[in-house]
Amino acid sequence: LTWERAIDSIKSDLLREDLKNITANTLLQKVVDRESHFARAPIPSQARSTLEKVISSIVSILEYELKKRAEAYYSVLDGFYRFFTVIKDEKEALTYSDINRLLLPYKGLREMEYLLSKCGIRISHLLLDEFQDTSLEQWEVLEETALSCIRDKGKSFFCVGDPKQSLYGWRGSTSKLIENISLMDGIKTTNASTTYRCGKEIVKALNGVFGSLSLNGSMKNYRYAAEAWQKRYVSHTTHNKEPSFVVLKRCPDGIEPNRDLPAVLDVMSRDLHHIIKSNPYLSVGILVRRNKAIPDIMKALTSLNLRASEEGGNPLTDSVAVELILAFLRAVEYPEDRISLYHVSNSPLCDILGISNKGESASLKDAFDSVVSRRGLKGTICFLARKLYPYFGRFERKRLQQFIEMTLAFPFSECRLKPFITFVEAERVDSPSLRGIRVMTIHQAKGLEFDCVFLPELDQPLIRYSAYRVMAVRDDPLMPPSYITAFPTKDICRICPDLREKREKFENEIVEQELSALYVAMSRARFGLYMYTTNKRGITFASVLKGGFEKLSQQENSKDNTELLYVSGNPKWWQKISKKGPDGRKTISLRKPVVEKDMPPKRGWKIISPYLEEGGVESTVGFQLDLRNESSLVRGDALHACFEAVEWIDEHFPSFGEIEERLNSAGDRAINADIIEEFLEILSRPKVKYMLSKSFYLNKGLTPIELYREKKFGVILKSGVPVQGVFDRVVILEDSSGERHIEVLDFKSDNLYGRESLDQRIRYYTPQMELYKEAASLFFGINCENVEGILLFLGTKKVEPEAVYVSNRGFREAFR
Repeated sequence: LTWERAIDSIKSDLLREDLKNITANTLLQKVVDRESHFARAPIPSQARSTLEKVISSIVSILEYELKKRAEAYYSVLDGFYRFFTVIKDEKEALTYSDINRLLLPYKGLREMEYLLSKCGIRISHLLLDEFQDTSLEQWEVLEETALSCIRDKGKSFFCVGDPKQSLYGWRGSTSKLIENISLMDGIKTTNASTTYRCGKEIVKALNGVFGSLSLNGSMKNYRYAAEAWQKRYVSHTTHNKEPSFVVLKRCPDGIEPNRDLPAVLDVMSRDLHHIIKSNPYLSVGILVRRNKAIPDIMKALTSLNLRASEEGGNPLTDSVAVELILAFLRAVEYPEDRISLYHVSNSPLCDILGISNKGESASLKDAFDSVVSRRGLKGTICFLARKLYPYFGRFERKRLQQFIEMTLAFPFSECRLKPFITFVEAERVDSPSLRGIRVMTIHQAKGLEFDCVFLPELDQPLIRYSAYRVMAVRDDPLMPPSYITAFPTKDICRICPDLREKREKFENEIVEQELSALYVAMSRARFGLYMYTTNKRGITFASVLKGGFEKLSQQENSKDNTELLYVSGNPKWWQKISKKGPDGRKTISLRKPVVEKDMPPKRGWKIISPYLEEGGVESTVGFQLDLRNESSLVRGDALHACFEAVEWIDEHFPSFGEIEERLNSAGDRAINADIIEEFLEILSRPKVKYMLSKSFYLNKGLTPIELYREKKFGVILKSGVPVQGVFDRVVILEDSSGERHIEVLDFKSDNLYGRESLDQRIRYYTPQMELYKEAASLFFGINCENVEGILLFLGTKKVEPEAVYVSNRGFREAFR
């Protein structure tokens, strides 16, 4: 009876041409797998022969469909490549892959040495960092040069990489490359399995998950990937003795009704809010697999007033000031838009434009047309942004500046505002200020570290089949693909063992890289690692974690309606960690606080200035830098940018246009013309004019040799404290005996109110100038006794400029 049903099903499917159903037929599967029995009875040889012919015909049909799909993909990609090549040629542009292709003819040692000699370069020592991400094409270019550095005396080869962090297989990289190099003759390898970043509990979690992958039940379909990972994984240890914490929470499915958010994000954002409320100075990384998940995360954070930096940028509409200008443009473009009209009517724009009838769209249109007739469309939008500048803080001013740059770059082909509004709403711009909470993909987080990491997107399938249209299989991981086709469906793989084997190999390569992504995500955390899942089934990051944590802990319930699948460590870790960074070092910045790339700005961050009294005087960065009101900072930053345009004023006095160009190139387009006029007025004053001329130095018997303006520097002081900052103006001088001297000129835009005010500011800035002088001595390699520091107070229209030489012994006026 079972035989009859199986045969009838095959006949019926053949008549209906239902190939998907027929490939799932159990009898056909037995024949394909060369099994001898079906339904506990032997398969007759005649029946097997007939069924093999049926299978051969089905495979031919499915292979033909696969071939047509592959040809269609190739046609689309070929058309795109040709079109893209034309665009590149028109713009005379190259991609990184073009550079590899152009260098391939020079991959031989002689050819590469010839090419490098044309550039004046000779390679004796080769350092390759992040080598696990090197593509096979890149290695083909470098291989002969690298081998030369390995075997030749007087040369060296140094390679740094972690095969566990190989994420870029889609562009040709493979972890096997670094493993292969480690086996070469003449290569000494060191396995760095001790981390200085991750806390004890995080290392315990990593070892639990990745140290026993081959025994993980969720990996039973991907044994090759699990065994390959297990082979290269060495149990980790750590030098980080700070308290740490790891948790995997199972959250309810569905949407949180009160916040209209997935329950996972609701739980995660509340956990984060609790931690940040207790310790606002922590650095936080929220890592996801897809950019698609980021908007919902940003929404969840914003609902709890948690400001975050979205890597890759946010639209400018996250700015109140920019949204106000867009509302004005919408009200002009669409007079019936009452919401935008109300928004503008209750804003400073009406006062700026002198609109008396605030509730009438016609008044807005008339005011807009009036400004456009004088300034043009771009000029009008930039004018509105500049006028709003004084009403907002630093974040909003930065956004306005970016908005102006976007406006100037936008190709207005007509007077319609809709295309511009749509463009601004959609275009992503990097966040203007670094925040403690950063949301990004796992790939973007590579190389970074955070005090705590949140992983809310663990329920996505380990293999996202929708992302793969083409399958490329390599017989040797270090060789080009030997087989490329459209990604085969499960239907054809069921009855085509050869294709099934290729697909399994391809899937294992994908899983191997996905496991690397999970490792990267977990190992970004210093102290806290928070992971979230739901009840979704399937092979996911969450299932891998659950399988790894099974033997480490038991499940328990928490207070927020979630189930703790794994929890280990001190849940109040943020109260126990020390306030210093992992290296325990303090850093001084002379103009802005030096903040690590992945750390939040800390307004009260303590620094040590060792120059005031023995043992140092402790102060906050806010005091050291004299953080005044926003308008003062805007004026000061603009004036510094203007001074960068001045070389020797007795040789050339800059024009209004030159100063304006300098401001634009410095990114200060939001500064209005009043600043430039003020600067030119300051520049015309005799004292300032004299200080910026060669005559000032020649009259003292010193000859200017070199001049630096807005010169960045970084040194380690004799006390061992690292310092970085910017010199406003540095002049290298030479006396009659040929000895070198330095004068460091620092511009100050403080408002002075008489002699007492001047004396107070001089005393205030003296420690900073002493730091500048020592830094200049070390940076330029000139005796500290030959370094002088000058504070040039620019004054105002009512107060004359003042210039003084400053030292710990006191000060003297520069004009006496």
